[in-house]
Amino acid sequence: MANGERVHEGAAACAAGKLGERFRIEGDPTARTYTCTDTGGSVLGDHRDIWFASSDEGYAWWVEV
Repeated sequence: MANGERVHEGAAACAAGKLGERFRIEGDPTARTYTCTDTGGSVLGDHRDIWFASSDEGYAWWVEV
């Protein structure tokens, strides 16, 4: 990732200017605090790309939120 860490739960890709920013998502069943630890060319503005270990895990989370 852009900050040198390996991917992990709570990691998110954000716009370059938001690297290091922490955020929470209302209604998140995990009540997790996410950290912008990576950037991406398609991650613009306030969009956040949250990392999950599998697409099934991500989909299950999305259904809950």
